[in-house]
This record gives sequence, structure tokens and C-alpha cells, in this order.
Amino acid sequence: MRSGQSITAQLFFFALLLVLLAGAAGGAGFFGLMRTGAAIDAVTGVSTALTNINTATAAIQSLYASGRSEDAEAALAGIAAVERGTAGTPALAGVTSGLAEAVHGLSAGWRDIDAVSADIDRAFAALAAAAARLEARAVEDLGKSEDDLEEVNAALDGTRAIVSGLTDAELRLTRGRAAFEAYLRTGDFFQLTAGQNALSTAARLAEDTRVESEDPAFAEALKAISSLTGDLYQAVARKGDNSQTIDLAAEWSRLSPRLSTIDQRIDAVNTEARASADKAFNRAAGLSIRRDRAAAFGAAVRDFRTAAYELLLATEDYRLKPDAAHGTAIDAALDRVNGAISKLGADAAKEVAAPFADYGKAAAGLRRATEALEAARADATGLSAAAADGLRRTADGVAAAARADRDRVSLTVLAVIAGIVGVAVVVTLLLDRRIARPLRTLTTAMRALAQGDLDVAVPVRKGRDEIAAMGEALLVFQASGREREDLRRAAERDQAQREQRRAALETAIAAFDSAAAGVIATVEGLADQLGRGTADLSGAASHAAELAGRTSLAAGSAAESVRTMAAAATELARSQTVARDQADAAVSVAGAGAGHARTASGVIASLSETTARVGEVVDLIGSIAAQTNLLALNATIEAARAGEAGKGFAVVAGEVKSLANQTTRATDDIRALIDGIGNATRSAVELIRDIAASMADIDAAAGALSESVMGQGDATAEISGSAAMAASSTDDMAAGTLELAGAADRTRTVAGAVTTTAGTIHAEIVRMRGLIDSFAQDARAA
Repeated sequence: MRSGQSITAQLFFFALLLVLLAGAAGGAGFFGLMRTGAAIDAVTGVSTALTNINTATAAIQSLYASGRSEDAEAALAGIAAVERGTAGTPALAGVTSGLAEAVHGLSAGWRDIDAVSADIDRAFAALAAAAARLEARAVEDLGKSEDDLEEVNAALDGTRAIVSGLTDAELRLTRGRAAFEAYLRTGDFFQLTAGQNALSTAARLAEDTRVESEDPAFAEALKAISSLTGDLYQAVARKGDNSQTIDLAAEWSRLSPRLSTIDQRIDAVNTEARASADKAFNRAAGLSIRRDRAAAFGAAVRDFRTAAYELLLATEDYRLKPDAAHGTAIDAALDRVNGAISKLGADAAKEVAAPFADYGKAAAGLRRATEALEAARADATGLSAAAADGLRRTADGVAAAARADRDRVSLTVLAVIAGIVGVAVVVTLLLDRRIARPLRTLTTAMRALAQGDLDVAVPVRKGRDEIAAMGEALLVFQASGREREDLRRAAERDQAQREQRRAALETAIAAFDSAAAGVIATVEGLADQLGRGTADLSGAASHAAELAGRTSLAAGSAAESVRTMAAAATELARSQTVARDQADAAVSVAGAGAGHARTASGVIASLSETTARVGEVVDLIGSIAAQTNLLALNATIEAARAGEAGKGFAVVAGEVKSLANQTTRATDDIRALIDGIGNATRSAVELIRDIAASMADIDAAAGALSESVMGQGDATAEISGSAAMAASSTDDMAAGTLELAGAADRTRTVAGAVTTTAGTIHAEIVRMRGLIDSFAQDARAA
């Protein structure tokens, strides 16, 4: 390589040498890549087979957990892929032997479990349906028993109401008979009244019993008793003028048998009602037993249903976790269901026996199918693990062979690379001496010229190559740079002089603008204050004028009204004096009458209270007698229910009833006397109270009248004086408001003139600001 050659020729020679060296390195690398590719293919095949066996293992696990046909197909596909991938490797022949049969065993186990699960579902549905039917039957029996029992109790209550009502009516008839007989013996009018009241009460009780009874068996008898009692009462009742309808002494022989007939009818109905009550009571006892049996049967059905659901839950738990503990739980649940069936009774047990037996068979089949599935899973898991271990061992062997080939190829490539590096070092040294070093010198000179150093020494190389031409061109650039530097310095001096003049002008303009703006702002603020003050003054003057006008009108009207009121008040004062004298006299008379009325009212009220307390005592005795009679009647009913054992108790109850009847008759006689005294006393009390109330009203009205007259007299005098003063004041106020209105009009006129002047000042200020801004812009532009 000669020194006079161009740089291009030198670079071509060096490049050709490097290409030859690179070809040698490439041949060595290609040989190594071929060996490495073969090793990679072997490792890839084994890795793919290992991936497929892992996929098949995952599909087997999923098949065991879910039993889906998709998982079985995926497992078989993975096994087939492993067999295809290892067909060319004798060491891996038969690695998946038996694994496909294990997968088929898992699928068959799940089919058996699905079939048994369907049998379990059908058997449980039959058990649940049978339990629902039994529970519905129990609810129906219980409801019917309770309805029948409620109906019987209602009938029993109705019968008791009939007996109670008729017994009370019979008691009133007995009192009436005794009162009439006493009247016939003594001629006592109070006895006649007591008898009539007793018959009235008996007729009302008989009619109420007929109306309230809902038992059709007693309807006709109750209607007859009510009719007879009502007719008898009408026969002895008084007219509207309190005169007697018939002569009781003459008609008693005809009326007495009618009383006896009614008593007999009542006794017959009571006897029939007691017999009906006994039958209803016996039926109620039977219905209570039937209801208790229905309730017990319902509880047994609910226990059976609960046990059946517990059996289903135990079966589901075994499906999720098929271990010995959950299998024992199924056996325990079956025993509980069997125990619940034994409590249902023979008929109900027959109804659920068949579905329960079917469930037991299906549960046993589930356990057998689950055990077979577990065995198939164990086989599949073991075979897949063995296949994976074989593939991993093969992969390890292939990887070791690949590493050995890689080491041999690496040594060859390293030797070639060492030769290339040696040649490259020689080429680099030659390039540095012939090309790089001169270029670095030129680069340093160029960088100095670029930074403005025009005095740098430019190296010039002798010869005809490109580096010598670059040195000569750089000398030309150095001369041009020196000329440009001289021109730049002259331009900078001119620009500095212009900037100094512009800065002085800007300072003068800014000072003038600031001073003018301050003056204008001050004048403008004063003008705005003047405008706002005149506007407020004008508004206040207008408002004052308006108020003065309205006040003047109101003052004139008020003065006229006050003068009229003063005249009327003077006339009213003269009338008040006469009315006050008459009111004082009325107050004196009313006060005396009210005092006498209050004294009489107190005496009569004391007598009325004493009579009322005696009546309360008599009522208490009568109430005790009536309650005793009712208790005796109930005791008679209970004694009749007791049969022979209650005969002695019935005799005692009859004596108590007789004593209660005598007490009732005695209290009725006393009550009649007290009622007569009470009626007269109440009439007197009411009369005295009316008189006292009237006198009190008169007294209060007279006092109020007197006070009102006195108050009106004083108020009238005050009104008269105040009205005169108000009339004078309103006249003065009207005159003052007229003067205020005139002053307000004058103020509004002055405020308008000031507002006009302020507007003119503001317009001139705006014009002055525009002139100043225009001057400043022109000065800056110049």
C-alpha cells in the first residue's frame, strides 16, 4: 500500500481484508448453528411432549372434579399428542401406556355417579312429595278439628246465653208476681209500679234472648216466650197518663195462670238447653282429643321432613368430599329418617316406605360408584406422573448433549474471532496513522474556527489526497471569517448608539404618562363624587316632596275626623250619668235574691245526696242478690252434669236460689220507696237550682252593666278632651308639610344643575386621556 494512494483506495483494501476474515468466522458459526439447531429440535420435541402430558394431567384432574366430557376429550387428545411426539424416540416408546384406559375408567365412573344421582333425586322427590301430602293431610285434619271445636264452643256459648237470659227473665217474672200479690193485699201503689217494672224487664230480656240466639232449635220456643211475656206486660202496663189499663184485682185470676205458663215454658227451654249443652260439651271433649292427635301427627311429619332434608344434605356433602366420615354421616341420616318413619303410624309409614327404600339403594350405589371413581383417579394420576418423569429424564439427557455441542462450537468460534481481532488491531493502527490522526488535527482547527478563534494554526499536508485538499479549504474559511468579524464589530457599535437614544426617549415618555395619569385620575374621582352626591340629593328631595304632599292630605282628613269625634263624645257623656244610677239599683236587688236562692239550694241538695247514698246501698244489695242467683243457676247446671254425684249440691243450690229471690224482692220494695222520695227531691233540687242560676245571671249582668256604664263615662270624657287637642295638632301639621314640599322642589332644581355640570367635566376628562395616549404612542413609534 503506497503513501500516494487516495484514502478511498486505502479504505477499500482494509474493507476487503475484513470481509475475508468475516467469511471465515461465518463458516465456523454456521457449522455451530447447525449442531445447535439439531439439539434445540430434540429439546423442543421433548418439551412439547412434556407440555402435552402436563395438559393431559390437568384435564384428568378436571375430569375427576367435574366429570365433563370436554375434559375427557382434552385428556385423550393430550395423550395422543404425546404418543405422536415421541414416536421417533425409542427411549420414550410406551411412556403413556395404560393412561388412556384410566381416562376411560374415570368417564365411566362419572356416568355411573350421574345415573345414581338421578336415582337419588327421584327418590328424594318422591320422599318430599309424600312428606308434603302427609303434612297437608295433618294441616287439614288439624284445621277441621279446630273449626269443629270452635263451632261447638260457639254453640255451647249460645246455649249458656239462652239459659242465662231466660233465667233472668224468670227471676223478673217472679218479682213481678210477688209485687202484684203484695199490691192486691195492701193496695200499695209502689208495689204495682214494681210489678210493672219487673214485667217490663222480663219482656225485654226474653226479646233480647230471642234476637241474640242463633240456634234454630230454640227459635220457636224463644219466640213464644217473648210473645207471651210481651203480651202479659202490655196487659198490665200503664197508659200514657199513668192510669191503669185494667182492674188488676178483677183480672188477676186470669193473669196469674199466664205467668205460670211462661214459667213452665222457660223451665222447659232451660231443661232442653242444658241437655244440648251436655251433648256439646261431650263433643268438644272428643274434638279436643282429635285435634291433639292431628297436632302430634303434624309434628311427626315435620320431623320426618327435616330428617329427609338432613339425609339429602349428608348425601351432597359425601358428593363433595367422599371420605369415610361423610359415608358414616349418610348412614346416621338414614337411621334418623327410619326412626322418624316409625313415628308416623302404619298408614303413613306405608306411603313413604317405597321411596325411602329407593333412596337407600341409590345412596349405596353412589358410594360404590364413588369408590370406583377414586380407584380410576389413582391409576390415572400414577400413570400420568410416571409419563411426566420419563419425559423429564429424556429432556435432561438431550439438554446435556446440546450443551456439549455448544461448548465445541464455542471454542471454534472463539479461535476465529481471535484471528479477526488480531487483523483488526493491525488495520486500526494503520488507519489511525494514515487517516484518523490527520483528521483529528483538522477537526481541532475547525472547532477553533467555529468558536471564533481566527488565529489558530491550520495544518497543511503535502500530497494529493483528500486530507491535503481539506487543509487548503480550511485556510480559505479562516480568511473569510476574519473579514466577517471586522464587519460585525462595526455593526455592534452603531446598534449601541441607537439603543442609548431610545432608552432616553422611553424614560421621558414614561414620566410624562405617569404624571398625566395621576392628575386625570384625581379630577375624575372628584367628578364622580360630585355626580353621586347630586344624584342622592335629587332623589332625597323628590322623596321628601312626595311624602310632604301625602302628609298634608292625611293631616287635613284627620283634623276633620277628630273634630266630629269630639262633638259625639260630649253628647255620649251626658247619657252615661243616667244609665249608671239605674244599674246601681238593679245590682242591689239582684244580689239579695241570689243570696236567698243559694241558701235554699244548699238545703235541698243535702237531702238529695242523702237519698242517693241510701239508693246506692240498696242497689248494691240487689246486685249481690242477682249475682248469687246466677251463681246458684250455674251450680244447678254443673250439678246436673255431674249426675248422681251432684244431687246434694243441687239441693244446696236450690236453697241459695230461694234465699236470693227473697233478698231481691225485699230490695225491690225498698228501692220503690227510695225512688218516690228521690223523684220528689230531684224535682225540688232542679227548681231551686234554676231559680239560683237565674238570680246569679241577673246579679252578674247588673254588676257588669254598672261597671260598663262607669267605664264608658270616664272614657267618654277622656275622648272628648283628646279629640280637641288632636284637631289643633293636625291643623299645625298640615301647614308645616306644605312648607316642606316647597323646599324639596327648590332642592331638586339645584341638584339637576349640579348633575349637568358633573357630566360635562367627565366628558372633558375622557377626551384629555385620549390625547395623552395618542401622544405617547406617536413618541414611542418615532
